[in-house]
Amino acid sequence: MDAVICSQHAEVPARWRCAECHYNYCSHCVPPDPMNRAALCPCCEAPLEQLSMANAIAPFWNVVPRFFRMALAPEALGVIFGLALLWGVAAAMAPLGFLLLLPVTGFFSWYSTRTVHRIAHGYLMPPPHPLPDQPGFANVRKQFIAFFVLFFAAGLAGRLLHSPMLALGLLIFGIVMVPAAYMTIIVTDSLGAALNPAFLLRVTFGIGWPYLLLCVLLLLITGGSHELQAFVAHAARSPALSFAVVGLFSMYFGLVTADLMGYVAYQHHELFGHQVRDPVLVDAEGKARRKLDPPDRAELLFGLGKVEQAQADMEQRLRRNPDDLPLNERYHRLLVARRDAARAAEHADFFVGKLIAARRPEQAWRIYSEHVARFGPLQVKDAGDCVELARQARTQRQGAKALPLLDRFAQRFPDHPAIPEAWLLAAQILAEERHEDAKSQMIVAALIKRYPDHPLRQQAERYAATLSKLGQTAARRPAAAPVAPGSSVPGRSPA
Repeated sequence: MDAVICSQHAEVPARWRCAECHYNYCSHCVPPDPMNRAALCPCCEAPLEQLSMANAIAPFWNVVPRFFRMALAPEALGVIFGLALLWGVAAAMAPLGFLLLLPVTGFFSWYSTRTVHRIAHGYLMPPPHPLPDQPGFANVRKQFIAFFVLFFAAGLAGRLLHSPMLALGLLIFGIVMVPAAYMTIIVTDSLGAALNPAFLLRVTFGIGWPYLLLCVLLLLITGGSHELQAFVAHAARSPALSFAVVGLFSMYFGLVTADLMGYVAYQHHELFGHQVRDPVLVDAEGKARRKLDPPDRAELLFGLGKVEQAQADMEQRLRRNPDDLPLNERYHRLLVARRDAARAAEHADFFVGKLIAARRPEQAWRIYSEHVARFGPLQVKDAGDCVELARQARTQRQGAKALPLLDRFAQRFPDHPAIPEAWLLAAQILAEERHEDAKSQMIVAALIKRYPDHPLRQQAERYAATLSKLGQTAARRPAAAPVAPGSSVPGRSPA
């Protein structure tokens, strides 16, 4: 079955579902609450339905090659090669050396147990990093006791009931239950649960048909390991080397099966009753993943068609934080989408001022231009904003669009210190983009006359002189030949 995906973050598995909005949320959208309070929908604030963590975990049959790679990690290979060397030493020192095999085998069983336990809790890498409740050698003893009881019970029942078929059936049942009992002992550290047929059946039926796939994979890996060991043992010339290589392959494939069963316990951790790391928030080593932005409530409401609620939500948040530029941008888009000309004009004037104050004149000019294109002229109430917008428009060679901002500037903002700059900008735009030199010269002359002591006077005088020279050059130039259709006339710029 395909995983349920978060409605806000593509390819991120969901952890929550809202029955009212029909939205799915991941752990970035609805972070874990340290107080364990009920999770609420970010959109409608209704209680959320929690999805199984297994929804966020890839099924084990999709990641089988990963188990073989995990057993090749440097930490695991170090243990395997070290123990295989001890196996070779034991063979070389036979028969007394074989006494060394008992602690070596016991240590590997303990290391495999640690690997299963670690992976079952969501750390998808082999040890060495310990967990607080890491199982010890007592857990290994419980495993041997459980396996002995499972097979001994089958034989004993067959003998007592004088039924070989019953004994065979119980033996097959015991073999099939071995993986479930093994995972149960390691994860729960309970021998009683591992020997409880009801608990084992609950685990196997909870996993479903993939449990049979698990058993088949374990048989294939184990059988393949035995065939490879037999081939290597036959090919090796030295008994010590043969024993070491056999031990190497035996422990490698044994660790692969441990990785596989640990991952199955991780995928179905709810059956065993233990907590795991959230795979959405942490990586394979338990390190925090890059945090994704939570969903915007207004955008969720808008997606559900609740436009009025979305607008009200944005307005309420803007009252609390009017300097939130991204939120202002989204609010601007919402008003444009709704074609609310009155509110759009009021907010555009406010937003443009915020952008200019934040030194974002390019974005401010974009917002102004979009509003004018959609709704018509926008009255900007701040003189400084008008000048900054006109300056940005001239920089982008769109000054003609900014002339309404500078029109009757002195009447709209009497005695404002920005009047000289506004006049000079208007003169430059008229001359450079509209080629209205006469109007430009009149504005520059008025600026020089009215503000003789202003710092812009020298620049205005230089500009007036440039316009005068251009006018004299044009007067002496002979009449131009008619321009052929499709040809272009080079532009000019007196600046």
